[in-house]
Amino acid sequence: MPRSRIEPGSHGEITYQDLPDGRIRGTVIFRRMDGSYGKLRTVATSRAKARRTLVERVGDAHEAVHSHGDGLTPDSFFLELAQEYMEHVAFTGDQRDTTRHENNRLIQKKIAPLMGSLALREIKSTRILRVYKTIHRDTPRQADTCKALISQICSYAVMNDLMVANPAREVKSAKRRPKPIYAPDAMQLEAFRAIIRDYQNREDRMGPRPSDLLGDVVDLILATGARVSEAVGLTWQFVALESEHPSITIAGKVVGAKGQPKHYEDYLKSESGWRLSSFPPSCYRCFAVASCRAMATTSSSTRGQGHPMELKTSIERSDASGNGPTSTRNSCRTHSGSRPSRRSPMRWASKAPRSSPATSVPG
Repeated sequence: MPRSRIEPGSHGEITYQDLPDGRIRGTVIFRRMDGSYGKLRTVATSRAKARRTLVERVGDAHEAVHSHGDGLTPDSFFLELAQEYMEHVAFTGDQRDTTRHENNRLIQKKIAPLMGSLALREIKSTRILRVYKTIHRDTPRQADTCKALISQICSYAVMNDLMVANPAREVKSAKRRPKPIYAPDAMQLEAFRAIIRDYQNREDRMGPRPSDLLGDVVDLILATGARVSEAVGLTWQFVALESEHPSITIAGKVVGAKGQPKHYEDYLKSESGWRLSSFPPSCYRCFAVASCRAMATTSSSTRGQGHPMELKTSIERSDASGNGPTSTRNSCRTHSGSRPSRRSPMRWASKAPRSSPATSVPG
């Protein structure tokens, strides 16, 4: 009959032999975390005493061989390993600040309550699978992210000889169901836009002074599908108002990290992020507002033209004329006396980026 397999970090069955002098000899075979085997023997007056001695010596052998520089052992808690891993990532700079802060949040809110108190030797594929299923029941979208984070932490443990293999790699992710495409109708869009306007006009609202800039940015996002960072980072060189089909080109974004000012990046995560989006005539006004603000800033510092009330009147006339983008740009150009720079930011965000935008159009 084949003997049972001994898991790394554990020991097999203790055998006893009666000696002629009445004492008991105990023998045990144990397996180290690297997969190798060892044997220990002891002589005691009873089987219970021999067992206690052997178990203590096996534990001492594991702790002596696998002791980590910072005190981590296979008996350390998984939360301690996770905290050391995050310190390692911060030291190497492998992750951006936003990613690192999100991973810290997932460890504290999702992973630690389920497996933070488990010893490293207790981390098996079945344990990770149960944790994954528990997280998936509450937040399916975060379950895969948590499993990937657990896998990274276990890989760090393998690198430091705290685990033989990464058990998270044996856990398969659940297949994602295709997310249904939702297209709101005109009444739903109008209701959403009304909520934004009502919020801006509330007298008891918190935050900065009321402004119509928020509504214009929301209109642009609804019309083009741009992300918030992409909408506030849009520059004039990527806006085609005078073409037959007005459009914008998404070619950059505004990013910010904790403790750092927001800045403009003239690149996206992947090539698929570069895209051309057309917009309906309902968005002409938001571009007119941005155009007037940009040209008013320039003209006030050079020619002293572009009074705010005149600019507001020109926008209202452009909305009522129905001549589309040509009327919008011409009315703005008439009152400001200058054309907005193609490389200047749109200036509709309260904290518009001041760094130089992209200098080339994706080809």
